[in-house]
Amino acid sequence: MFNQTTDGSKPLFVFQTHQCQSSTKRNTIGPGDGLESALSEASMANKTVIIAIVNKAYVEGDKPMLDMFLDGFWLGEDTRGLISHLLLVAVDQTSFERHRCVVAKEPIPKANKLQ
Repeated sequence: MFNQTTDGSKPLFVFQTHQCQSSTKRNTIGPGDGLESALSEASMANKTVIIAIVNKAYVEGDKPMLDMFLDGFWLGEDTRGLISHLLLVAVDQTSFERHRCVVAKEPIPKANKLQ
């Protein structure tokens, strides 16, 4: 799908479909896997949850974007309490492994519930 500029010259967005390789491993989360309880525990009184999706690109490098994102909670004004309402969702094995390291280093108790 292409959305073009008004003069039709360049696409603004390009959506491509990719064939995913079939895998015998299933990493899906169902009702009995703790998703509901993780969401409930991470939610604020008004049921607000901060959900961050992380992938390999977000967790790699000398100063990963995930670290900068988490630093924002620690360094921001009145944002430290929000970290207990953060639920990290890893979409690949690399980000999942890195996520486990982050949870071990930083006090994000709710984020570890989906393992």
